[in-house]
Amino acid sequence: VPINISLFDQVPLSANSDIEVKINELTEGKFDERTGKITWKLDLKPQEQTTLELGYEVKYPKKEKVILD
Repeated sequence: VPINISLFDQVPLSANSDIEVKINELTEGKFDERTGKITWKLDLKPQEQTTLELGYEVKYPKKEKVILD
């Protein structure tokens, strides 16, 4: 039976203007810049597989300490 599925992920957000988060890869997802939330809505047939890509980079000054969780 085909299924309808929603998949959620999130990229880190920075409260510091010196720290920049940039999305490099995003396969067919909807990105909310305010929350950092990414949503994929998929329709999958039986035995069907799909691959979704999400890549981001964080740029920050050397003096800053950054923790990514």
